[in-house]
Amino acid sequence: MDTKRKFEDIASAAIKVSTAFTVIIMLFHVNAIALESPVVVSVEPSYLKVSPGDEFTVNITVDPEENEIYGAQYELCFNNSLLRVLSQNKGSFLSQDGAETFIYINEISNHPGKTEYAEARMGVKNGVTKPGALAKIGFEVRSSGVSELCFSDVILSDPDGYEILNVTVNNGTVETTGSQPSSPFLVSGYVFYENGSECIKPCVNLTNLNTSKEWQADTHADYNYYQLVGARGIEINASEILRFEVTSPDGSQAKVFNHTINETEINRGGLFDFNITLESLAKPDLVITKAWVCWSDNCTICYNVTNIGNGTAPAGHNTTLFVDGVVVAHDPVHKVLAPGDSYIGCFKDYNWTYTPPDDNITVCADNNSTIDESNETNNCLTNIWTCGDINCDRAVDMSDVIDLLYYVGYPGQYTICNHWAADVNYDKRIDLSDVIDLLYYVGYPGQYELKCCCKISS
Repeated sequence: MDTKRKFEDIASAAIKVSTAFTVIIMLFHVNAIALESPVVVSVEPSYLKVSPGDEFTVNITVDPEENEIYGAQYELCFNNSLLRVLSQNKGSFLSQDGAETFIYINEISNHPGKTEYAEARMGVKNGVTKPGALAKIGFEVRSSGVSELCFSDVILSDPDGYEILNVTVNNGTVETTGSQPSSPFLVSGYVFYENGSECIKPCVNLTNLNTSKEWQADTHADYNYYQLVGARGIEINASEILRFEVTSPDGSQAKVFNHTINETEINRGGLFDFNITLESLAKPDLVITKAWVCWSDNCTICYNVTNIGNGTAPAGHNTTLFVDGVVVAHDPVHKVLAPGDSYIGCFKDYNWTYTPPDDNITVCADNNSTIDESNETNNCLTNIWTCGDINCDRAVDMSDVIDLLYYVGYPGQYTICNHWAADVNYDKRIDLSDVIDLLYYVGYPGQYELKCCCKISS
């Protein structure tokens, strides 16, 4: 019994010692983590004093403090009425040992005033431990005041992909002063298409016609909002005229107008919710309205091209003739076509030969797309020409006989769409003999033949 009790006492003591040792190890480990130096992310220089119109650069630096850094990202916010970001470029921090890196995010958003950046190493297993510049940001000073350069969403990762939690950030400050202190004059609003839909990422340019000062408004790839800041009392004053030149990204719509600044707008500090609706640009639109063969003179094909757009079409474009899908001739148009103007041309170097039972005749205006048109899909006119098809319905039947009979019997009172197809006996006249020949052709299928001009010799 004594031996057994002694063994139990020894075992109990051993368990207590083991537990105490484990607690000590855990405490040591916790203390080691707590004592680990934090990674420091900073704006350098931390303070700058600049003047309106100046351009300057800050570095986004990282000091690992012996931690291995494999990837980094941040957002940096600033006052966009005082500063404007011009550029954000890669630094050498993550590639300091020659390793390749990949930039996942590099975004500049002057509206609403922030930059975003994310980069990681590639092709290596280790991180970097020496301080360096992660990125370099170039700014332009817009007006006087004080702007903080504030970090948010700063994330650093180790080579295993885990986030490093112990991170300290040091923000920056930019103070802008000048010999003529001014307050900002904000011009902002939304741009819409003619139909009221949002015009995403418009191009908005302003010019002070009194001083020739120019601005390009800040826009965003996902919004129809625009914004620019001028210096009130210096760059923009009451009674001065601002010219707005606004275009859609594809250039199809635009608006140019002037606005005179008044005292109320100066006192208010800007033009707010100054929305702009674009208008369609004046562009020509060339269409082929008619194509015909020069019956009864020869087998030349002619056409009429008309500008149905609201802009002028310059000379120097080609009209192209296709027969059964094959390009056979071109005709240059040397006439300037104002809105509503027409031009009649002929393919003089090509003599058409009719190949029964029909030919596909297609004439296309501006076939080389020389002219910038409001509609690029309506340049071509296609006809199926068939001998005897008087009414151009792509069939030769009794309706053609009746139409031809009325045309011949009541001169000047009825029309036909294709004179070439009506001269079915090729005597260069359209008369009762053509009516009789067409009647026999329709009434006795396969027993009679029509003989329109331009037919290939048998």
